[in-house]
Amino acid sequence: MAPAELIGGPEDGRQLCMLGPDEAPMDRFVLPARIAVDEGPTDSELPPLLRYDRGERRPDGCWCYHFAGTEPMSASPEIP
Repeated sequence: MAPAELIGGPEDGRQLCMLGPDEAPMDRFVLPARIAVDEGPTDSELPPLLRYDRGERRPDGCWCYHFAGTEPMSASPEIP
């Protein structure tokens, strides 16, 4: 696992661990936007997916993932 930090977008500053080899974890990933419980989506709308692309690796070994925009939930491949 490799340490990572999200840069920009609604998750700016969030730290997490990326699965994969330390040398080159995944190039990009998406995660659902967080919404307040009382603001939950209706049946016709889902929160967008936040896309982050891998950037530079800092001297401390942490990978920086930069916000690259949003994608609609329906554009995401289905998870088996």
